[in-house]
Amino acid sequence: AMLSASYYTRLEADLARGQFAPQSSLLSGFFCVFAGPQEERADAIKRRVAAILATYLEGISYARLLRTDAQMRDTTSMEWYAQWTRYEDPDTLLTASMSPAERRAVLIFASFHCNGYLRQRAVRKLPDYPATLPFIALRLWDCVPEVRREAAHAFERHLPQATDREVIETLPLFLGRPQRDTDPASLLTLLEPRLNGNRALFEQILADPLRRVRQFGITTLRTFLPTRCNEMLSHRLACEPDPYLRRRIFQTLLDSGQDLGFLYDRLLRDKYPPNRLLALQSLHRDDPAAGETMARSLLLDKNARVRYAAQQLVLRHEPAFDLPAFYRGRVGESPLLVLAEVDGSWSSEDTLWIEPFLDHPRPAICRAAMAALMRLDPWRYVSRIRAMLDSPQHGIAQTAARLLRRLPLL
Repeated sequence: AMLSASYYTRLEADLARGQFAPQSSLLSGFFCVFAGPQEERADAIKRRVAAILATYLEGISYARLLRTDAQMRDTTSMEWYAQWTRYEDPDTLLTASMSPAERRAVLIFASFHCNGYLRQRAVRKLPDYPATLPFIALRLWDCVPEVRREAAHAFERHLPQATDREVIETLPLFLGRPQRDTDPASLLTLLEPRLNGNRALFEQILADPLRRVRQFGITTLRTFLPTRCNEMLSHRLACEPDPYLRRRIFQTLLDSGQDLGFLYDRLLRDKYPPNRLLALQSLHRDDPAAGETMARSLLLDKNARVRYAAQQLVLRHEPAFDLPAFYRGRVGESPLLVLAEVDGSWSSEDTLWIEPFLDHPRPAICRAAMAALMRLDPWRYVSRIRAMLDSPQHGIAQTAARLLRRLPLL
């Protein structure tokens, strides 16, 4: 059946009101117009919708690309006024008046369509247009095997002419995609002709603003550029803003067996505590004496896990080391950390110098003192802690309630 006159009237009204931007669910609804007949009124509207699709795709982000692809299939229907299976050649969706960018946009949206036959035929056409590699790559994880095979052929055909930017924009798709019947490792071989030994491309990948792109580069650099991997990762470590990726870089370098002495100083000052912990453990493994010296300097680290690891390393080298005395001697410079280290190795006599901190103006120090006293001598301080339930400081009152709830377990 043909599209009705009322459909065109309603669509023209929507276009006039500007209700097309920038929701992909509305764009998918407008796609129905391309199933209309080849006639003057329909062709004019097709051109207008194609221009909207082209504008929408300009600089589309990775997240929006995935969202649009999913919404297109959620909000389109095979029961529209056309049987999409009859479109053997997706070029019949186009009109002579469309610009190359508009024709490209229509075919890209056709590759998102809910009808698998249309997706397959559209992705076959995409290599004929520039900057389509990311959209082709998206179909490598399609739910229909025939579409996936067609996408693999199209990817191989378009890759030699793709720009470096196109290649980089496909990389997030190779991390964390849903696993259907497709092995990402086997798909990675599709990129091998461009990645293998390509230092200039990997330098762009490692410096890309998108975290997922940098993660891809860090993960695959040793596979495609083994002779330059350690050098490039060591350089990247100094400027990588993401703490998790810094950890991955460091772990990759550790696994390579390279001497990392020049990196330890930087990593032991890393803002991310797991990186400091990994650096301390690795330094101690490579140089126990240097590791023990560094462990002493980390006994006052802000992170409890790092402090605990430092304590264990110090005690391993000097079992008689008096940790309570060490922390008592530094209560003036770091009262919060000292109070946090009060545990079973301390005596109830330590409550005498801890008790004044209950009146400290900093709520965090007051709360740490409350917890320390309730660990050392809970029955002696239970009434004082109960009175702090009425504290105007919400955090102090919350800490008092928590400690009192735990009291029967002490």
